[in-house]
Amino acid sequence: MFENPFEEFEEFLGGGAAKRFASTYYRPPMDVIETQERYVITIEIPGLSKENIRIVLEGNLLRIDGYRPRNPLCDEEENTTFVHSEIHYGHFQRKLEFPHGVIDREGIKSKYVNGFLIIEVPKKKPREIEIKLED
Repeated sequence: MFENPFEEFEEFLGGGAAKRFASTYYRPPMDVIETQERYVITIEIPGLSKENIRIVLEGNLLRIDGYRPRNPLCDEEENTTFVHSEIHYGHFQRKLEFPHGVIDREGIKSKYVNGFLIIEVPKKKPREIEIKLED
C-alpha cells in the first residue's frame, strides 16, 4: 500500500546521506487507519500553507505532494547560518495505493487542521445483486 520512491537511493547512500538531503526532500510521518466504512490518512506537516499542499488521486494511487519553504529568517538577514536544524524544509511526497474497486472516488474529503492533513477515503458500499436461476 505504501511506496517510497527514494528508499533504495537512501539505502545506497547510507544514513548520513539522508541528513545531507534533508533540506530538499523529506517524508513526513503518516498514519493510516481503516474502518469498515473508510480509510483515514493523517500526515503531520506543520508550518505549511494550504497552497503548498497538493492531493491527487490517479487510478487507485493517492499522491500527496507538498513544500515547506526554508526558514525566512535565513534569507532576510545577512550572515545567518543554522547552528542546529531538525526541521525539514523542501519538498515531500507520500503515496498510497488502494486495492482496485474498493474506494468511493467521489466521496474523498480532506482538511488541514493544526498542522495535520487529514484525508478521508470512503469505501464503496457493497451491492447485493440477485442472480435468477435459469430453467
